[in-house]
Amino acid sequence: MKRSEPSVASFFLSLVLVLAVILSFPFWSGWKLYRAKDSDELLTLKVVFENFDPSYYQGRELIAAADPAFEDRFLLVDVKIDEDGTHFYSFDYTELPKTIYVTPPTLLTPVSVPDSEPIVVSLDSGERGAFLDGQELFRIASVEHTKIAAGVFHIDVAVAPVLDAFPLRSELVLGDVVLEQKNSLENPVFSYSDTDGFQEGKVRFLYNTGAKDDISDEIGHGQFVVREFLRSCDEIKSEITSENQTVNIVVKDRKNVV
Repeated sequence: MKRSEPSVASFFLSLVLVLAVILSFPFWSGWKLYRAKDSDELLTLKVVFENFDPSYYQGRELIAAADPAFEDRFLLVDVKIDEDGTHFYSFDYTELPKTIYVTPPTLLTPVSVPDSEPIVVSLDSGERGAFLDGQELFRIASVEHTKIAAGVFHIDVAVAPVLDAFPLRSELVLGDVVLEQKNSLENPVFSYSDTDGFQEGKVRFLYNTGAKDDISDEIGHGQFVVREFLRSCDEIKSEITSENQTVNIVVKDRKNVV
């Protein structure tokens, strides 16, 4: 009797099954290597800030590495903050050396401007810079408005940081009308990068006075008044210790690490 040849479909099905077995072998054999570590296996660093204030806001995160050049960095997997402001940073790692290198985290703090001497930026000025004690903190990049109803407008003031600062509480004065900033820390308008600090963001105001179809002229002669701003605080001292691993910690200046 002549033996029947296997079909093409059967051949390819067998090939797929063989390949599946071959490819799955490294995954299962390396399970212990790739599985996530338990919390007690992570490197947890405790950071206690000197004279911590609840008004502080989280800025740059702590960076930890196995080398002083910070080329072999540990993976940050969790951050917890106690009521007293103590920060706990948990890192995953491939191999933990005896000595690790860290850069301290940066906090952001609100700075109030005296009511008698607020920071005032004239929107009809070409510079549009916000200065304090001779230093430019940020500048107004643009002012845009959108009509959302009869006599009602959204006004967005784009702020470009110059130093590590960003307006937190501000007003927009349009003639006799004073508009308060609608954003807050709970609904922030800024973003903060571990490498570049504050990024450009928009401060929003709501104009709901009168039934005007256009407010371009009012905005062109308006004033942006800053009552409080947020700045980074690299100068705040902190103590960094290991919670669960025996390591020597060397603190490096963040300015030399990107």
